[in-house]
Amino acid sequence: MITCSTWKNTVNAATGGTRILFSPQAYNALTSAEMITSRIMIATFNGNPQTTIISCYSPTNISDETEVKKFYQELISVTKQVSKHNLSHKLRCDFNGHLGQLDGFKYAYHIQTNRNGSMLKDYINENNLLCLTTKYQKRTGQLWTHKSPNRSKAQLDYEIINRKWKNSAKNCRAFNSFVSVASDHRVVSTQIRPSLRENKKKNSNTSPYDWTHLKDNPEIRNTLLPE
Repeated sequence: MITCSTWKNTVNAATGGTRILFSPQAYNALTSAEMITSRIMIATFNGNPQTTIISCYSPTNISDETEVKKFYQELISVTKQVSKHNLSHKLRCDFNGHLGQLDGFKYAYHIQTNRNGSMLKDYINENNLLCLTTKYQKRTGQLWTHKSPNRSKAQLDYEIINRKWKNSAKNCRAFNSFVSVASDHRVVSTQIRPSLRENKKKNSNTSPYDWTHLKDNPEIRNTLLPE
């Protein structure tokens, strides 16, 4: 696991922090990992294509708007540095915002978009991204990702991918978290199967000449071969 540790704010509450947990196979393919800020991490994995994962944690919807805007400015800067050829959502983030059905997110858990959700919507549209969490029709119980202390449910965690790779995404849904994690967030899982185009290879054995005529036509053979 690679992590950006949280810090304490003025009321001694944990703030920020994000992490990426790897399987042994994924760790062996890891080529780079970098902490951009205390809220944003990026990791790149070798493969065909290369996979880039951005993990981030947005300020809450009641945070100062200046803080939220700064977070998105930093996130946009990181996003633009990732090659378009990379399989790069691969954003897996707690955006602390609601995307609403009324704003075109057909299968979102919420009807209306809140302030943080509006910033997330603009970020998705301006960077040609696709939100997988709201792409698939699911039961309501497979959409919400967070349960607050008062038992209210919300969709705050989103999986986002470069729209170029939309045909590679097969599924996305929320699952109950592992009991041992003791988190108020649920596990959001995405199934990705990269759809690659095979390069057309030229046959190195092809020739512009039909040599069978040399074998079958005595006149041509006698003309070309010395006596």
